[in-house]
Amino acid sequence: MKTILQCTLVIVLLISASCGNNGNKTGSNEAAVSNPDNSRMMASHARKYGMKSGIITFSVETNLVQEKQVKKVYFDDFGARETSEKYRNDKLVEKLINKADGYVYQLAIDRNSGIRSKHAMATGTEMKFDVSDGSWSDDMKKQYNFTRLPNENICGKDCEIFTTEYEKMKARYAGWNGILLMIETSSPVGNTNMTTKSIATRIEENAVIPETIWEVPAGISIIEK
Repeated sequence: MKTILQCTLVIVLLISASCGNNGNKTGSNEAAVSNPDNSRMMASHARKYGMKSGIITFSVETNLVQEKQVKKVYFDDFGARETSEKYRNDKLVEKLINKADGYVYQLAIDRNSGIRSKHAMATGTEMKFDVSDGSWSDDMKKQYNFTRLPNENICGKDCEIFTTEYEKMKARYAGWNGILLMIETSSPVGNTNMTTKSIATRIEENAVIPETIWEVPAGISIIEK
């Protein structure tokens, strides 16, 4: 479970860097699951979520950027294939494709460039939400000040809620059916306090995902890494 906290720290740092570069930074900030053992993560990857396929739209907010930000996540085969698209002011600027063959494509659409890597994200593009028995040890609950809160309704789903606090960074998570539907963070960045919130605004369950979603758009120059 330490991984999910580390991933949250990465999310904050990458969003901060993206703000400083007016969004012109390629990278993944959602590649994590709550299982700290990589072999177990890979073994369970085929059924990462409790739903075979879906399309989830998120509203993304940070106090350091005033632009309208939206993320759309597509997944199939219970999460074996995932794609996330990021929009700023309704313009697609980034795309992250995780294919079932283990290749990951990190694409900067606004710069017509991208990186292809093998097994860089064995668990997909999004965090798996897991608060089942055994997912947190007692020591980790204490270290990260893990707190369960009453369930909340997000986008029509009865979500489990928990909060953590780690090295002055606070986070609040909500999930349903193994899917993270909301994350809020608060963390000191330089001389200010950065807050972020990503929350689902629409869920299309068991959706038919077009094959084009898993394809690299034409005109993108790909390098291997």
